[in-house]
Amino acid sequence: MVSIKISAVLLIKKIFTQIKNLKKIKSFIQNKKSYKNSAIKVPFILKPFTFIRENGGTITKSYKNFLKIEKYNKSENKKIFYNDIKTWDYKAAMENRYIKNLKFLEDYFIPLLKPDDILCDIGCASGQYTFMMAKHCKYIDGYDMSQNLIDDANEKAKNNNISNVFFHQSRCETIKFDKIYDNMSFMGVLCYVMDDKIAEQTIENLSKGLKKGGYLIYKDNSNNTNGHYYFFGPEENYFMVARSKKKLIKLFQKKGFKIIKEDLFDTVEYKNNKHKKIPLKTDSIGMILQKI
Repeated sequence: MVSIKISAVLLIKKIFTQIKNLKKIKSFIQNKKSYKNSAIKVPFILKPFTFIRENGGTITKSYKNFLKIEKYNKSENKKIFYNDIKTWDYKAAMENRYIKNLKFLEDYFIPLLKPDDILCDIGCASGQYTFMMAKHCKYIDGYDMSQNLIDDANEKAKNNNISNVFFHQSRCETIKFDKIYDNMSFMGVLCYVMDDKIAEQTIENLSKGLKKGGYLIYKDNSNNTNGHYYFFGPEENYFMVARSKKKLIKLFQKKGFKIIKEDLFDTVEYKNNKHKKIPLKTDSIGMILQKI
């Protein structure tokens, strides 16, 4: 009789355990659907060195670890979002940050421009800022890595009868400047250049293309530590690096720039998948730099 009771209790426990497991499976499936079946897989050996975000993405402090995580997820054959999007509207994507960025541009960069200036906008996307700056200079060349966005910018220029903008497809580190520019814009680009050597090559390239005394407006993500943070996002295959602000400033100084003005647009504090705060904040910053 006792053995029957014990068996019954064990059976009930087993049933409850299976129900809990089913709930976990259901929850997992729902979460996977909410991530569009694209949560990032992290090699077991790297998990202690990787923050897992609430959206299934990852943050790591090591570039080598980032490369391993990237390689581990290559089999999914997803297109990188900034190669695949057809248009880009910064205001629609991040309105508050856009407003602060726009005010910084209007207050501190546009007043530096002269009617006969020749400008270069690197990372022009669909031309949102390019068209604004075009009103205050002779003409402006816009460059972006995405052919889709270059096509979109050209279409917008045509539809709005803007004739002093010229758009070109190129990665920032491989642009072949055929002229020296009076001023440059370099906003929202360097965070997609993951390799520090290529980032340094890019800034050196900008310095060569900008006249002495010319101004550069810069905007991007950074952090206030001595190291970088590498992001890998599941939605639309998103890659980004928030560089150390200290190292970033040293790099610009090394390549012949000095800071004239800087501002903070936004600060984001990240949480891990257990909804606990982690010691990680990134800043969206703007700077006006001058080539000396």
